[in-house]
Amino acid sequence: MRKHVTVSTIAIAATAVVLSACCYVSGVPSRTSDLMLPTSLAISQACGPCEQTKQALCSTLTSSCGCMNDSHTKLPDDPKAEWSTALISSVVGKHLRAQTFNLVLTFDGSGVSGHANHVAIYTAIRHLISTGEVPKECTFLSLVTVGLLRKYFSFLELPLSWLLPSHLCLLVGSKGYKRAKAAMLCHGSQLLWFRRLYIAFSRYMFVNTFQVIPRGPKIAKIY
Repeated sequence: MRKHVTVSTIAIAATAVVLSACCYVSGVPSRTSDLMLPTSLAISQACGPCEQTKQALCSTLTSSCGCMNDSHTKLPDDPKAEWSTALISSVVGKHLRAQTFNLVLTFDGSGVSGHANHVAIYTAIRHLISTGEVPKECTFLSLVTVGLLRKYFSFLELPLSWLLPSHLCLLVGSKGYKRAKAAMLCHGSQLLWFRRLYIAFSRYMFVNTFQVIPRGPKIAKIY
């Protein structure tokens, strides 16, 4: 069943149900900051009053991610580095077994930005799911990659994202965008020129759409 969540005051109860125990799996915090801002905003609003949103969102962007390169020195933040599927699966699997999550969010097979580390994470999670080594009650969602034109069509892309099939669609309005922008500005050292363009034009500042990562036939573990 598809879920639409519009990030607003009246949606706090809904987002609390959908995202009550959510885990990000990404390469570095800045990747999640860039690409999953509407999701982070939904989580932060679900966790507290609207006046606390900016502080909660800044915290979410830096501390609520399962970050691979922070977890192991053999997983550097480098698109030229070949990340081990077995190692990523092991790191993520241990994290999921140590915590209680009902939802795991990560990248899809195209890595959203085409980053090799993102693709490696998706491949590892697909393998982890296929081994049956994840909680049955946990749902895995991948952030949908869109083409370059749609990616930089800003808020004008929202109707298309809303209408196209997805399992979860998270939207922000003008107030949500301002909060997301303020959260991005919390990380001054990351604000290179291309990130400033991203803040101004990327549809990922306004909407996140996710597809369920299916559970296929169980296969043998590789680690």
